[in-house]
Amino acid sequence: MFNLAEVTGRVTDNGKPVEGAIVEFFPTDGRTSVGVTDGAGNYNLRYSDEFGAVVGEGKFQVTPESAPAAAAGDGDVVAPPMEGPPKIIRLPELYTIKEDEENKFDIDMSKYAKK
Repeated sequence: MFNLAEVTGRVTDNGKPVEGAIVEFFPTDGRTSVGVTDGAGNYNLRYSDEFGAVVGEGKFQVTPESAPAAAAGDGDVVAPPMEGPPKIIRLPELYTIKEDEENKFDIDMSKYAKK
């Protein structure tokens, strides 16, 4: 069993909250945690049926065009059919989830937009 820690944050695009984006954390060791942003752009990652992400290093990925998405009661992410492939933003930085500390990671998508 992996140690988990709560991970929260806010996704924005040029300062505006992004609603319905799927936020994923891919740890170096362990399974992915997933969250969906609310109307204010806030997310809280889930690992299976628990809140949190695997403690250690990993990378984030955001799929903003899944909106409107919703978290089903069992923690699965449900999104409507899309007309084309989703726009996926893979953050290049390595992030560290720490046990017994606040793990708040805000993501400004405009920082990663292709110029």
